[in-house]
Amino acid sequence: MKNHKLYSVSASGEILPGFTVAKVKRNLSNLFSIEENMVEPLFSDNYCFLKTNLDRLTAEEYMRDFIRSGLKANLSSMPDVQVSPESISPESITPDICPKCFAPKTSEINCDSCGIYFDKFRKTVKSDDSAADGVEPELTNVYENAKTLLRLGVLILTVVFIVDNYLTELDFLEYMGVNVGVWPYVVGHMVFSVGSFMYAQARGVKGVLLIISLFSIIGLSMVLLLSSKKHEGTDREETDQKKTGQEIWKIRGIAIVVLLVSIFWLVQQKHEKADLLSLYQLVEESRELRSSYPAELQGDLYKAIPLARDKLFEVVDRSFEMLAEYELNSDEVSEVSRTMFKDATDFILWLQYQRYLYHSVKKTIPDALDNEYVDRQKVAIYKYIVDSARDELPARFSQEFQRWRYGYSMYSQRDDIKKLSKISSGLNTGLLDFYSDTKRSTYDKEASNQGSEKKYMQGLSISLPETMSYNIEGDYLMITVKGREINETEDSNVILAFYWHISSDKFGKKKQTWYFNRVGGNLPNAYFSNTFNVFSHFGIPIAF
Repeated sequence: MKNHKLYSVSASGEILPGFTVAKVKRNLSNLFSIEENMVEPLFSDNYCFLKTNLDRLTAEEYMRDFIRSGLKANLSSMPDVQVSPESISPESITPDICPKCFAPKTSEINCDSCGIYFDKFRKTVKSDDSAADGVEPELTNVYENAKTLLRLGVLILTVVFIVDNYLTELDFLEYMGVNVGVWPYVVGHMVFSVGSFMYAQARGVKGVLLIISLFSIIGLSMVLLLSSKKHEGTDREETDQKKTGQEIWKIRGIAIVVLLVSIFWLVQQKHEKADLLSLYQLVEESRELRSSYPAELQGDLYKAIPLARDKLFEVVDRSFEMLAEYELNSDEVSEVSRTMFKDATDFILWLQYQRYLYHSVKKTIPDALDNEYVDRQKVAIYKYIVDSARDELPARFSQEFQRWRYGYSMYSQRDDIKKLSKISSGLNTGLLDFYSDTKRSTYDKEASNQGSEKKYMQGLSISLPETMSYNIEGDYLMITVKGREINETEDSNVILAFYWHISSDKFGKKKQTWYFNRVGGNLPNAYFSNTFNVFSHFGIPIAF
C-alpha cells in the first residue's frame, strides 16, 4: 500500500510585503470566522501557529489561504511513522495517546490525527485468528475441529504410505479378501473428507471450492492402494512385476505432489480471504467515518473531508494491490473493483448531499462545500485512481475504469476549475455528468454574450409522469413523488442527479440521451448506505 505523506503548516506572525499587521489580522479573522482579538497572540514573540498531520491538498489549501491573507507560512513534510501490528497489544494502548499514530488524545471517541475509532481499534487488536480467517464466531469450534481432522488425515496417509510395504508382507491376513494396506488409506481419506466438509461449513464458498478440488486428489491418492509387493515367479513375471511396481511408485509420487500443492493452495486461500476481509473492513471504516457526522456538519470541514478522502485512498490502494497480487476469478475481480468505484462515487455523493443539507435550511454553504472545493476533491480522486492503475488492470475493470478515466480526462481538460464549477450540476454522480466539449463551448458563448453567468437550470423543461412533479431551487432539481411510482410508500422529496449518456442505436448512429439517477428516497442522514438503491436508473426525457 502506498504511503500517504503527511505535512505540517506553521506560521509565526511574519507578514508578507505589501500587507500591514492590521490588514492581516482582519483577513485572518474573516478566514477563520473569529474575532480579531483571538488572532492577536499570533503576532507575539512566544506564539506559533502549527497544523500537523495534513495531506498534501489540505496543506496547500492552508498555504494559499495564509498567502492571500498576507501571512508568511512554511510547508514541511512530516517523518513517516511505521507501526508494526505485531507490536500493538491491548496492554500497550495507553489512555492519553493514540495507539496507532501516538498523537495526544483530544477525544475519547476517535483520534483527530489519524481518524481511528478507539473502541473499534481495541476490538481489532483483541480479535483472534478465526476472525482473521473470516469465520463466523458461532462456527469457530467447527473450524478448529476441521483443521484438526485435516491434519490427522494427512498424517495417517503419510504414515501409511511410508510403512505400506511392510503391511503388505502380512500374508496371513490375506484371507480377508483384501490387502490390509487398503484399510489405513480408507480411514485416512475418510478423516480427510470429513475435515474438508467441516472446513467448507466454516469457510463458506471458498471451502466448497476446496472440496471440489479435493475429490480429484482423493481419486489420485486411491492409486496408493495398489500394492507394490513383488511375488516370486519366472524371470519374465519378476521383470513385469518390477516394471509395474516402478510405474505405481511414479503415480504415487504424482499423488503426493498434488496433495502438497493442495495444501499450499489452502494456505494461499487463507491469506487471500483475510486480505479481502481487511479490505471490506477498511471500506466500512471509511463509510462510518463519513456517516458519523450529523446532518449539519460542525467543526473543521477542511480537516474532516480530507480525512475521509484519505480513507478512501486506502481503499483504492488496497484494491489495486489485491488485483495485482492475486489471481482472482472474474467474480472476485468484479467485487473488488465494484467496492472501489462504489465507495469513491458514494464519497462524492456524500459531499453533494452535505451541500443539499445546508441549502435546504437556507444557510450559507461553507467554503469547504462550495463548488470549487468539491470539484477539487473530485479531481483528486479521479487523478489518484488513474495514476494508481497498472497498464494491465483497466481491462479487468470492465467498463467502470473507462468511465472513471473519461471523467478525469474531461476534468483535466479544463485549466480553470472555477469555470468548470459554474457549469457543473449542484448534484451529480461524479461519473458521467459532464457536458460534451461542444455543449461547453455553446454554453460559454451564450454566457459571455449575455454578459453574466447563465443559471444552470434556466430553461429546463422536463416531462414527468402524473405521479411526479418538480421545482427548481437554484442549481437543485427537486422531484416530488407520489404513490408507488418508484417504490415510495408516501410523498417524499427525491433528489435526482443526471449524467450525459451517449449510446448507439441499431443503425450505428450516435444518439444522446439524458438519464436521471435516483440518489435517495427520504434523504438519509449524511451518507447513502447499501440499503438505498443509489444507482437505479430510470429514463426521463428532457428537452432544452
